[in-house]
Amino acid sequence: MRTKQPLVLSFMPSPSSKLQMLPLKELFNVQLSSLGVFYQINDIFMIGPSFAQDFHRILRKCSSTSRAVRDGFRAIFTALIWSRHRAASWSDIDISRGSLALERLRNAQPSTLEEAISIAVLGPTIAAFDCLTMCSGALLVLRHSLSLIKPWYSQMSQDAELDPILISPILWDTVNCLVTGDVPVLEYRFRNLYLVDRVAGMCTTLMPMLYQLCLLGHKIRDSTVEDHFQSLRTLQRRLTLWSPVLQQESPGRLTGDDISAMVSQALMYRSASLLVIHRLSNPLGTADATGKELADGIIGLLQNYLTQRGPESKLQHVNFPVFLAMLETTEVPKAIFKVLTVLSVTSITELKLKSVIDRVWEQRTKGYSGMLYDLLRSGTDFVVVP
Repeated sequence: MRTKQPLVLSFMPSPSSKLQMLPLKELFNVQLSSLGVFYQINDIFMIGPSFAQDFHRILRKCSSTSRAVRDGFRAIFTALIWSRHRAASWSDIDISRGSLALERLRNAQPSTLEEAISIAVLGPTIAAFDCLTMCSGALLVLRHSLSLIKPWYSQMSQDAELDPILISPILWDTVNCLVTGDVPVLEYRFRNLYLVDRVAGMCTTLMPMLYQLCLLGHKIRDSTVEDHFQSLRTLQRRLTLWSPVLQQESPGRLTGDDISAMVSQALMYRSASLLVIHRLSNPLGTADATGKELADGIIGLLQNYLTQRGPESKLQHVNFPVFLAMLETTEVPKAIFKVLTVLSVTSITELKLKSVIDRVWEQRTKGYSGMLYDLLRSGTDFVVVP
């Protein structure tokens, strides 16, 4: 058996920090107790540091009561150390523990609220682990876990403590349904008009409309757009009028950088939803100028944000709108995905998305004039992260 060597943690701020010499197992325990270390390792799952405390609190609570959740955390922790910080090798990723957690999820039959809460954490954790490693079944895992907690969702959605583990998986499922014509497992129910989320940001009030758009897309996929024309126009007007809102008290607990990121993200998501409606109404090859205009608007919002924040800035959790935009315009920087993530390693998930984009443009060049849904569903499997 290979001896585990101490880890050189280049992401730690102080070269003299004792944390730099900790083995993986000990560092995992440190992140459970240290909010700062937790954020440095898990920042890809948050718009910014404003969301770290609440997310850290609920994850600690769940990992202390569920062995399966703790196994899932240990697995994704090793994947993050590799993909986020390059402070470990591929062989350090705990695939076996991830497989064990997946098996427990597969056999889960929750009978209590507490068990449902554990599954609400475990499912997205395993799905994210898959995205970072193999990208072979993330959506199946995600949707299975959401279906398991569905009987408890009404009750869970009333508990603010659970927001950090409930909202982002629902958004993740929803954005994938927007590009495939499927129906999300859960419809997000918001309690608070001003609620902001670690991944969805200010889009929480947009999410119910995105769900309605998924329902319409599913109906159109199995019928014709003419049958639902009026419903599309009504939803289009609602989306056009929608704008992100922030409670006056919120700036005290949110950093200025996080607020700026959320505003840009929300506007990009609004444009993306309008682009979905456009392509539900118009097959590829028709009204392409309007599609490109909406896509250019999305990329313009991203570029404006990056210009304001500086050359090393990133804007996470806008993969969905950027992906849609790249299906409509080729005038996008080649390295666009690099500014959408803090990962140091190019993920298989990203490579698959690039392959899908290339295939769509290949078919468009050949004169494809069908529905975008049909083209996306006929190719290889892929997953869009929010």
